[in-house]
Amino acid sequence: MKRAIAVGLLCLCVAFGQAQDAKQTSTNKLIFPKAGFAIAPLDEPGKGTVNSIVTLYLPISEGDALDPDVLVMIHHFSTGPTMDQFAVINREMLKNSKYTLLSDSKILNDTWTVEYSGQRDVQAFHCYRKVVRKGRIFYEITATATEEQWKSVADKLKACVDSFETIKGEAGASASTTNPASQPVR
Repeated sequence: MKRAIAVGLLCLCVAFGQAQDAKQTSTNKLIFPKAGFAIAPLDEPGKGTVNSIVTLYLPISEGDALDPDVLVMIHHFSTGPTMDQFAVINREMLKNSKYTLLSDSKILNDTWTVEYSGQRDVQAFHCYRKVVRKGRIFYEITATATEEQWKSVADKLKACVDSFETIKGEAGASASTTNPASQPVR
């Protein structure tokens, strides 16, 4: 009987060790079948108050100076605004930057979307942003293209932004204080 228990415990230890090794060497990859590759993400917790996590690009058209893109940023707060307060601050920043607010959704389930356009340097651009609040973390997902590009890429960019969802993870573990009013509008 003791021998069976010892063998059982040994099997559990080996299985647990293999599970830990598998956990440390995750096979999760970002897969881009049309481009013909997959790549492991750089999945590290943020060290600061605002972190740019990933930027995805669509191919640039000949003669364009800007790649249409989707940027994911994370804002960490130790104490912080509600989604309503975050939206008010962002609306004010857009107004002060002379951007045109094209649509502004009602906040539902700590999610807010806004669409705006404006001028940056000599380039007219168009943006679609979704902000998702999870505890003290605000995920800001922004699609950007020139006004001319927007006509042909809007559906793809919006679908990418709208596909964002939060998962269980460690994002809140390193939360620190930030002031959303001090962040640049993209």
